[in-house]
This record gives sequence, structure tokens and C-alpha cells, in this order.
Amino acid sequence: MSYHQCVTIRPLFAFIVAAGLFLLVITGCSSNDGNDVLVVPDSTIPAPAVTVVVQPPESTPSATRQVLFSSGAPPATEECPTGLLDSNSSVSTVGLDEVLFGMTVNAASTAAGVCLIADGEANADCHYVQPAGGPDGVGFMVTNGTIERVDIIAGTIATRSGAGIGKTEQQILDLFPGKIETTASPFGDGNQLAFIPSDADDQQFRVIWETDTDGVVTQFRSGRRPQVERINGCQ
Repeated sequence: MSYHQCVTIRPLFAFIVAAGLFLLVITGCSSNDGNDVLVVPDSTIPAPAVTVVVQPPESTPSATRQVLFSSGAPPATEECPTGLLDSNSSVSTVGLDEVLFGMTVNAASTAAGVCLIADGEANADCHYVQPAGGPDGVGFMVTNGTIERVDIIAGTIATRSGAGIGKTEQQILDLFPGKIETTASPFGDGNQLAFIPSDADDQQFRVIWETDTDGVVTQFRSGRRPQVERINGCQ
């Protein structure tokens, strides 16, 4: 075969191959019944990063203050006369007068000469008892059978230093310099002022005053940790 013939045949052969491929494509398209799936080959270009938008969690509902023994002290009766607790009683880090934290209800009743009546259902885990015959606004928290805290929500009962309802935050700070830890109230209506004993043996005890937006004490409590730190009673 001559050089001229080789040059002529090669273009012809290329033309025939190209034409055959063209016919193959046309034939394949004409047989498409509409059910063929177009497969796109993997790209060598990396896909753009996807931004995931995470919605913030719903806001926590505002804390609601538990209403403690709002019905007042149970009345005295012949079986349950008024005991030693009255409006002149005083709160300390360890109890209210003769009622000391850690006592059973029966022991506390005997010590104070008063019947301590359950406020509502006497739940074994946590409930309150009140002294028959008053004073009003006083309730003892009972957990697992022992008194661990006293709440003063009304009246004139105060600490031995005179820190009670109606005092201002500044007065509390002045009475116990360097021993008060102040935190914002979870109820959004003032602060909580906690007396921290300096004695190592008393570190489990606290007295905590709650103030309103004007900085005036509206209620306070004393007791052992962790019960005294529960911001909403037995809730």
C-alpha cells in the first residue's frame, strides 16, 4: 500500500467510526420510553458546605413562687393548746426557739409544747407542719421524718439580731458584714441574701432573706443544706 492510500484510508476510517457512534446515540434516544434514569457522574469539584440552622430552644417559663401555708396557722384546741412559740420567738441558724433542725416532729412538739399540724398531705419526702394556735406565717419543712427548715412568710418573728420581714437589704448587710452572699431572685422580684456562717462546724446551715424590687425583706428562712437552699419549698 502506498503512502497516499494510507493517508486517504485513515480519514475515511475515522469518519466511519464517528458516524457509527452518532447512529448508536440516535438509536438509543429513539428507544427511550420515558422511564430511563439520567445518572450524573460524580463531580471532581467538592460540594459547597451546607449551613444547618438550629433553632434556639424555647425560653423557660418564668418561675412561679410556691404559696406556702397561706391559710394561716391551725387553731388551738383543747387537745392542742397554744404552745411556747409566739410572735416573740426568734430564728437562729439551728432552729426556731426550742425547735431545732434534725428533730423529729414528735420531739419538736414536745420541746415547744405545741402540736405541729401537717399543712395539706403529709408527704414522706417533703411537707410542712405548722404550730397549732400560731403564730401565723410560720411553717417547718419536714423531710424524711425530721424538721430541716423553718419559713417565716409573715409576722414579726425575726432572727436574734432583729433581721426579719420589713428590713432592707442594706440593714441585713450592716448586721452581718462580710457574711452575706447576695444573688438575684429566680422569680425576678428582688434578691436573696444568704448568711454564711464563719464557723466550720456550721457550714451546713444558712439563713436566707428574700427581698422585693424595693430591696425590702418579704420573707426569710433558716435551715440545713440542701433543704434551706430549695427556692420553692417542697416543689
